[in-house]
Amino acid sequence: MRKILIAMLILLWASAPALAGTIDMEVFVIDPCGGCAGSAGVGCKNCSIIDELTVRYRNLLPEDELKLTVHNLRMDNSYHEVFRTRIAAFGVDPDDVPLPVVFISGEPFLADGSMDDAILRFIDSGETPGIESLLREKAEYEASKEPGRIVYLYSPYCEDCHAISKWLTYSVPYGYELVKYDIYTDAGRAMEEYYLEELGIPAEEYRLPMIVYGDDWFAGKKSIYLSLKSRIQEHPDLKTTILEEIA
Repeated sequence: MRKILIAMLILLWASAPALAGTIDMEVFVIDPCGGCAGSAGVGCKNCSIIDELTVRYRNLLPEDELKLTVHNLRMDNSYHEVFRTRIAAFGVDPDDVPLPVVFISGEPFLADGSMDDAILRFIDSGETPGIESLLREKAEYEASKEPGRIVYLYSPYCEDCHAISKWLTYSVPYGYELVKYDIYTDAGRAMEEYYLEELGIPAEEYRLPMIVYGDDWFAGKKSIYLSLKSRIQEHPDLKTTILEEIA
């Protein structure tokens, strides 16, 4: 009888959900998303990446069972090292794992929505896809995506433009098209006028250097540093209009 009871307890334990009670989800993300287009600056509280993942996870799990903590690496740089240490513990290079990433009971998942089904399976049964799935998801995405196009408006007489020109050489993702326009050329002036009108950029907010990515614009060195990479991360395949397409 005692052996039967032990066997039943083992069976019940094995079939029980892996996680009971409150689900603690810890997300690492880069924001701002760029929605403020440089006009509001860091901390405008309207970052769409964080808003979207918060809504998605609150719809995925009952609110009373979810404890969601978001670490915005743009707002608190100290969490970069926390994230890298956790990922490195799995024996992989943190640079190979794309953000945003969510940890649940120490297990990492991509937080872009592509692994939501895997998250539910893990919560329900304890089945984990492992760190390899994150790398595989990234590899499959990289193989199938069509790189985006970024337009850069600059002046050869602009000190900040020189700094951004150097920064772009290693900050633009591999395979992306970077189209540069000197605003002191006919082509540059044409693109400058087009973007100012087409994107409704207020004259008082326009400055060089300026990046246009899709319909988003980032004016000034600080805005580009803060927002370009995270906007590419959020929308990785946008194609910015260039002169040949409007002439």
